[in-house]
Amino acid sequence: MDDVSDDESDDNIEDINGMKIYLNNLMKQINETALIDIRQSFLEYLNGKIKENQLRDILIPYDIVLSNKDFHPMFSKIDVKKNGTVNFLQFVTYLASEFEIKRKYNEFLSNDDTELSKLKPKLLPNKLIEYGGTDTIQYVDIAFFPKKIKQSQKEPDEPEYIAASKLGKIVRYKADMQLKNTYQAVPTVTPVDVNGLVAMPEFGVICLSVMGGQLLFYDMSSGQFKLCLIVSLWECTIATCVAHGYAYCERQKIGSSKIAVADQHGTVSVLEFMSSDKWNPFKDKSGDADDTPTYHFERLADQTPTGPAVTKPPSAKRPPSIRAYPYRKLHNGSPVEQIVFFNAGRSFASVSLSDRVAMAQCHMINQPDHCDIRGSSSAPSAAAPSVRYTANLTGFACVCAVGDAQLATGSPDGAVRLWNAEGDRPPGPVDCTTLLGHGWGVKRVSHNTVNGHLYSVSTDAVVKVWDLRRATCLLTFDGLTVAAESNNKQLWPFAVMHFNWSEQTIVCVANGHGSFMTVECTKPTVAGQDVSRLHDDKSHETPVVKTLYNALYRVLISASAADSSVSVWNLRTGQVIIKWSMAHTEEVYCEVLPVEITAANFDPSGGLLVTGAVNGSVHMWDPNTGVCLNRLRTPSGCRISEVFWLPNKILVTGLDHRVTEFNNPLLLSKGKVWLSNHDEPVLSACVKLPSLFVTTTQAGVMGFWRLETGQLTKKYKARMRPDTRKSKNSSSATSKSQLTSTLVSKSQISTLSYVGSRIGDTGTTETREEKLKRLDIKHTPREHYAAVATHFLRARPEGSNIGTLLIATRNGVVQIWCTYKVPKYISQFVAIHIPDDYVTSMVSDPKSKYLIMSFESGYIKTWLVTNFGQPRHTIYDVDMPSLRLRFPFLIIIFFMGRAERAASKNMNGPLLVSAYRAHLQRINHVEFIEKLELVVTSSVDKMIRIWTLAGHYVGTLGMIWPSIPRARPVNILQFKIPADIQRQASFTTIQVLKDGVNSSLRSPAIWDKLELLRQQRDTSGKKGKRKLHYEKCPDLPLHDVHKEYLKTKTAPIIRPVVIKIDESKPRIKIHKHVPLCDLDDIPRIPKLEKTKDESAPKAKLILFK
Repeated sequence: MDDVSDDESDDNIEDINGMKIYLNNLMKQINETALIDIRQSFLEYLNGKIKENQLRDILIPYDIVLSNKDFHPMFSKIDVKKNGTVNFLQFVTYLASEFEIKRKYNEFLSNDDTELSKLKPKLLPNKLIEYGGTDTIQYVDIAFFPKKIKQSQKEPDEPEYIAASKLGKIVRYKADMQLKNTYQAVPTVTPVDVNGLVAMPEFGVICLSVMGGQLLFYDMSSGQFKLCLIVSLWECTIATCVAHGYAYCERQKIGSSKIAVADQHGTVSVLEFMSSDKWNPFKDKSGDADDTPTYHFERLADQTPTGPAVTKPPSAKRPPSIRAYPYRKLHNGSPVEQIVFFNAGRSFASVSLSDRVAMAQCHMINQPDHCDIRGSSSAPSAAAPSVRYTANLTGFACVCAVGDAQLATGSPDGAVRLWNAEGDRPPGPVDCTTLLGHGWGVKRVSHNTVNGHLYSVSTDAVVKVWDLRRATCLLTFDGLTVAAESNNKQLWPFAVMHFNWSEQTIVCVANGHGSFMTVECTKPTVAGQDVSRLHDDKSHETPVVKTLYNALYRVLISASAADSSVSVWNLRTGQVIIKWSMAHTEEVYCEVLPVEITAANFDPSGGLLVTGAVNGSVHMWDPNTGVCLNRLRTPSGCRISEVFWLPNKILVTGLDHRVTEFNNPLLLSKGKVWLSNHDEPVLSACVKLPSLFVTTTQAGVMGFWRLETGQLTKKYKARMRPDTRKSKNSSSATSKSQLTSTLVSKSQISTLSYVGSRIGDTGTTETREEKLKRLDIKHTPREHYAAVATHFLRARPEGSNIGTLLIATRNGVVQIWCTYKVPKYISQFVAIHIPDDYVTSMVSDPKSKYLIMSFESGYIKTWLVTNFGQPRHTIYDVDMPSLRLRFPFLIIIFFMGRAERAASKNMNGPLLVSAYRAHLQRINHVEFIEKLELVVTSSVDKMIRIWTLAGHYVGTLGMIWPSIPRARPVNILQFKIPADIQRQASFTTIQVLKDGVNSSLRSPAIWDKLELLRQQRDTSGKKGKRKLHYEKCPDLPLHDVHKEYLKTKTAPIIRPVVIKIDESKPRIKIHKHVPLCDLDDIPRIPKLEKTKDESAPKAKLILFK
């Protein structure tokens, strides 16, 4: 069905967030009979396997009408083994995956408040702290009481916040932080120092931790404030944190409420209050401190049984059932930072900054196994040891529970770790998932039980929302950074931070501030004020290594370094389709950490992805699902520089000086190493099918290999050629090392041969560079010629003296070589205009007409290489007017930029048609999209930016995205400059990004001043030089007024009448007009005869001016 149009094919495809649903018409009429018929159609072929054209014939009766360019990607997704055939099981599996995508999308649309809107935090306007006084109050903690129905009047209590100050003042606030009441916890005559507050909503009681080792329990129900219980802790004099946990047994109608108090010596004291629906241990007695029952923790610990808890409900006649569990010095004397209960209240975890005992998990084995958290399912108790320790180099600063079986921790190194707390052994590397993205230490973590996401806050007040299922960061919110100190971001700026997930808010008070800062996590907008700021200027959380365009699925796939994550982007919307982290991992000190990705590429069909890492691991992926298909590893385990997936094999190069080959990539293989090797690390490589493989090393050595046999055929060294040597008087923008680097002469080499190896001060042998420096001999370091990038001009034919291979060296020089039969050097040019800059990546269009380069300095340059490296008899005409209309860089202005001046010195080099700064930091990779004519840049600054071939900025992935056509070149009408580039951009960069429109170019005063300077420069010290009268076209023809021009010796600076024309489009200006005049015929001079008569009159000599 080749006659199917693209529009008809697109009508049968449904696009859901970049994922295309091809079998939409089949889903509408699918049933058991249809599946049986399709299965019988598969069985008619050999072994039930069919090819692409056969599957097309099977789907025609079900109205699956697709063009070739749409049917081929669908078949590639079904063919997971990439052998060109599919069976019925693979087809049904793919059909089920499309069903699941559409089902989730329909559920997403059916919700009034979508998940996206729930995840967008908003910073509400600050509320002034009111407590009945005028001074600034110092709060230590905030607790929340949810809406509760009384048992007597059956009327609900409104939700409220309870705040405690350091001096014992208790303040009640409404849900909107409006003041209700203020109380004093203890008499003012007694010195009070409150260091902790926790709420017990099941009893309507709050617990205050006071300096000196006392816990004060106050009844806050029905608007009262009464002291009902006191517990003395002799060993815990200074409490660092307090935690609360509640469990309830539906079958026995027994509740268990626990309070955990930790001190500065690493000791944790746990109190358990048993209760039932008819009996409350806090309402037995209430009143003043003298009548309030007081308990001592040590006596309660002696009376607590060591066996399982009693399951019968306590009687009202006996004293309250209070149990005590001491856990002394869990962290070797280090202060406890935070405590949390998990495992249905049977266990708790405490963290500290100690490296050896960063986290302690204590299982209270004498707790009842049938009690579970209200509303959750019961989990069986495991026979686990009482205490399990976890080490971390920097310790942990915070911890929270994720369900009953997982824990999340934050550490000062900026990492968020997710631990599996199940089992009877300490958490190991298999039980940990590391989430990277924070630039500073993580101080708070909290799990949102409503949407299931994890929230983390760092010391610079940046909030991140994590998807725990995919282990990725969904969004970053920096609306609270106004409270952080710009000079010291390591200091925690908040005195109080409370996560209230029942109301979907985060309430915090900054140090020294007199107002509440409230972050709303549910509603997407705030009426009348928009004060939130979402991070949308980063595509990844870490530097981007490479971004590849998949022409089969029409998506972009990027890989980042430190967090080892891979993202699939929808090019039309600029949003992530799927993302997975921890693509490469390794075990370090019993912890699984991400490994930096260094290389990535596609298989020959374009349906699968291969990535290489710094530890030598090679993984194959399905980019549609993020599933790892196979894991391989190089024998040396060294850093991988390049990886290529060829038919039936994978080639890997790296710092081990060798080339490793894996046959049958989707099967387990140890990999074989090619016999020949380099003497230095391999930095780059490129392949030209069917038989050529080229590698380059750190010393500038190029190796030419045969793909069939793995044999190294030739080796060459890249050196500075005479055609780019600079004379003594020439000035260039290249580095000093390039201008002064010369080769050592033979006499100097002979002198060096008599000088033996010298032992330096450090005890090591003196190197060649140190010896040359000591003898004051100019030399060039070996790293100066390191070949850092390679590229094949694949559209050029193979022939004698036709350059097809480009080699970029560390000194900024790009060489072109002929690979026909025997490799041969053709020519070279200097590509840089900034000292010590060099090319990092190269790519060309499919016709090999334009060569696009990325640089260490963040620049992008486009060269016209049609005639570069070609024989003299093969020279193509260059249409400069068309190039000036397309590339704003070529528009002639009144001065030349650095890039243009440097390129003009390349006499035999290509034509520079565009140069602009795309990033402020190094660009790791550049990619070209053929049909759209777009350039994709991946940088160390964590951004992936899209540009047109002319140099116009399109957008950054993850930000606000313009509409991009599907199959035609992108045309930008509104020119813009990225904010970071605009602050440091040069005149040439602004000219390119603004399409040649600049205010200074339109200023008449600039042109007048420039014309005066040019005339003064031309006339100074020069006589008889022909002067140009005007820079622009005069009003009248020159042949009518030529006599007036001849009478004037110096042309006055008179600006002609400015003709208003349309200057919005690129134009070519005529800068010089030579005055012309008609010349008379020269008269014929008669020949003069010589006579001896001196008196004869002499002929008159006629002079012509």
